[in-house]
Formats: sequence, structure tokens, C-alpha cells
Amino acid sequence: MKLGKYMTAFPEYIDGRKTPIYEITNQQNEFIKLGYVKYNSRWRKYCFYPDDETVFDDKCLLEMIKFLNYLNNERKRGACNVKWQRIYRLVKRNNKNY
Repeated sequence: MKLGKYMTAFPEYIDGRKTPIYEITNQQNEFIKLGYVKYNSRWRKYCFYPDDETVFDDKCLLEMIKFLNYLNNERKRGACNVKWQRIYRLVKRNNKNY
């Protein structure tokens, strides 16, 4: 999933987790990890955890805010849990090693 002009989010579905963890990478080079987004149960919302030595300008941060707002709104609606559980089951069914 593209996040603006420079970032990409890749969902990671981990066994035993109700919500995926999103790895945030550079769009031009996906091997450059910028951080990750995951659900913080204490705050009851998705939060961005930047990697060390990463720098973000206002445009990148605005795109991250839009992404977090989208995830948090989907979580409040309850739509995302159902969708993620379906995707997780499909991935697990199609990939026995997952």
C-alpha cells in the first residue's frame, strides 16, 4: 500500500495477533526500512514506531497521519478485524509454511 510519494506499507500477519503489523519502507528501495505501524493496546489505536536514524519532513508525517487515521477509523468501525481475519485465513490456507 502506497503512503504518499515516498513510503510504502507492507502488512505482516503474525500468528496469534489480532491485528497486522505494517512495515514502512522507502518506496524507491523497499530494503530501506523506515519503521513500523502496529496497534498499541494501551492507547487503543495504531501508532507509528520509527527506526533509529530516520528523518521525516512535514509531507511524510502528514501521509503517516492519514494512514494512522484510516487504520484507527477502520478499527473503530470493526470492519478491519473481519477483513484481516479473512485475509489471514486465506494466506494460511494457501501457504502451509506460514
